[in-house]
Amino acid sequence: MIYPSLDAGGQSFMISLALTIMILTVGFALVPYLLVEEKENHTFEALLVSPARFSQVVTGKALAGTCYCLSAAVVVFLFNAKLFVHWEVAILAVLLGAAFAVAVGLLMGALFDNPATINLWMGVLFMLLLVPTFLAALDSTKLPEVVRTITPWLPSVALGRLLKIAMAGDVPAALLWSNVAVLAVSALVVYVLVVWRVRRSDR
Repeated sequence: MIYPSLDAGGQSFMISLALTIMILTVGFALVPYLLVEEKENHTFEALLVSPARFSQVVTGKALAGTCYCLSAAVVVFLFNAKLFVHWEVAILAVLLGAAFAVAVGLLMGALFDNPATINLWMGVLFMLLLVPTFLAALDSTKLPEVVRTITPWLPSVALGRLLKIAMAGDVPAALLWSNVAVLAVSALVVYVLVVWRVRRSDR
């Protein structure tokens, strides 16, 4: 069987792009409203009177958002299962991508109460993360130096590359773990910001 190269476009790129878009869209679009709904209905006050703390409520929302992201990924996997070679890489990529998308959604939901404001910022952030995934598929020699320097450090690009690695014949260890690190650190940093915001709200 002939496996696509990591730099190839075509079907492998489209599938990795579709998965990246779905995971980010679900995390960005649904997760913030899980928190906003509680704020609008003024149910946080009742929850905080109970033994449950605000941080525990947010954890529950994160688990729900992760389930949504994983459900979206499963749909793409079912239609393209024969193209994936390294399932362990694909699963790791989806889990880390979902963790990042959910963390961003939680942060937006914790920072803002107005759905219109959330939509505005999420739209801007989504475009900032999505456009580089297209640029990463282009010939790097045709891109400005600053773009070549920044794009490998973006979590959306790292997610797309991990998914392409999962469909390639060989798994370059250095490239694999560098993209895992980018995605994991990005998710961790955003979760730290979420915890900081949650602690401020819990006072």
